[in-house]
Amino acid sequence: MYAASDAGDTPFLSVIEDPAHRPDVSRLAFRASGAAQLGRAAEAARQAGARDFEAPAPCPEYTPSCDAAFFSDPSGNLLEICHR
Repeated sequence: MYAASDAGDTPFLSVIEDPAHRPDVSRLAFRASGAAQLGRAAEAARQAGARDFEAPAPCPEYTPSCDAAFFSDPSGNLLEICHR
């Protein structure tokens, strides 16, 4: 599954399920250039079928200036989009 805009070269998020893959405790984080991009990317992830979705919110446990959205893909891999 994927979500993308009609803007041709606009970045998109791809959520791909591999039934043979076994997720672990690693989390893959994607950097957003700002709050607006974080919101758009998080919404794309949600629309693409992200599981355990947590909307963008402050994450003071990482750093006082961090906002992030957390979710998992269909295989259970832990993912994050953050703006710091």
